Amino acid sequence: MKQGMAILAALILPCFLLAQSEMVSVKAVVDLMEKGLQSVENMTANYVIENDGYRNAGTFFYKKPFSIRLNSTTDASQIVSNGKLLWIYIPYHGIVAEQDIVKNDNEYNLLLGRSSKNFEQLKQDYSFRFADNGRTNPEAYILELDPRISKIGFKSIRLWVAKNSGIITRVQAWTVNNKQVSITFTDIKTDVELQSTIFWFGMPDSNVQVIRNTILPLDIFDKARK
Repeated sequence: MKQGMAILAALILPCFLLAQSEMVSVKAVVDLMEKGLQSVENMTANYVIENDGYRNAGTFFYKKPFSIRLNSTTDASQIVSNGKLLWIYIPYHGIVAEQDIVKNDNEYNLLLGRSSKNFEQLKQDYSFRFADNGRTNPEAYILELDPRISKIGFKSIRLWVAKNSGIITRVQAWTVNNKQVSITFTDIKTDVELQSTIFWFGMPDSNVQVIRNTILPLDIFDKARK
C-alpha cells in the first residue's frame, strides 16, 4: 500500500508542479524581478561576458546604488565605479580611462532619483513575454523583451530571472546588426558585506597612462582581444 502511494505521488507531483508553473503570469515574473532588484544591497558573483565571439570572465562586485567592480581573469582588465567616477583599466595598452559620471553632489542626487525609475522606463520601452519553455525552466523564468519602438536600444533582449530570488542571472541581447552580447552570473551571493574602498581604483604602477574624460576608440578593445 505504502509503495503504491509513493508511486502515485511520484507521478502526480511533477504534474502538479508543471500546472503551478503554467499558472505564473508574465506580470508576476516582472514583479518578482523588480522586488529582486530592489532587495539587493550587496552582491558578488562570477561573470562571463560574450560579445561577438569574444569571451571575458572574472569576478563581479556590486554595492547599492551605483558601485560596481569587474575584475577580469581573462586579461586582468578592470572596470570600477563608485557612482561618481568610472575607471577602465586595460593592461594590454597600459592605460586607465577615468570618466566623471557626475561632477557634484547635486548631479549625484539627480542620478539617484532617476535610478528608481530605470525599471519603469524599461517596461515602457519594451514589451515582456515568456520565451519558449520560459515558464517551465526548473531554475529560472526566461523572458523575451521586444522594443515597442524599433529604434530603441537592442533589437531583442532575453532575461533569465531566478525563481527563488527574482535576481537576473543572465542577459542576452541582440543589436540592430544582429550581433549577440550576453552576460551570465554564477555563484551569486547577496548576504555579503562590501566595503566602499573596494570601489575605488588604485593605480597599478607609475607607468600607466591616465586618460581623463575621453571616449576610448573601439579598436583599442579589439586589439586587446587578440
